[in-house]
Amino acid sequence: MPKLKDMINTKYNKTDRIRNLGNKLLNKTFRVSELVEIMEVLGYDIYLRKKN
Repeated sequence: MPKLKDMINTKYNKTDRIRNLGNKLLNKTFRVSELVEIMEVLGYDIYLRKKN
């Protein structure tokens, strides 16, 4: 998690702390924009599609 937070802070010019990210993940209170940032630095795309 420290490496992930460092990658996010560097890429998005942020100064958030690891504890902040940990609390958001634990409490499931992170924003969609934060999820996008996490997936971006990990090299993933997010797709939304309508259910059949």
